[in-house]
Amino acid sequence: MSDRTKATLFILSVLLAVGLLYAIDAMACNISCSGSEAGVVVIIIGGAVVTVFLLIIVIRAIIGKKKAPKKMEINPDNPAKTGS
Repeated sequence: MSDRTKATLFILSVLLAVGLLYAIDAMACNISCSGSEAGVVVIIIGGAVVTVFLLIIVIRAIIGKKKAPKKMEINPDNPAKTGS
């Protein structure tokens, strides 16, 4: 992917996360008006945590940087100790 495509996807994912937070807030407001304050706290905290978690996953997928596995190097000049 080009840098421009990555930037566009990044901006769209952040905007989508903000929209999702707005929808969670609207749902919490509706529940709050019904009189369930404990439900509001659960929905706001849970929704924010899930939204941030999903945003992190999406951003990692867009960036695409993953740690390379460590390669074992065999050095014939310095053999591994065998324990004896």
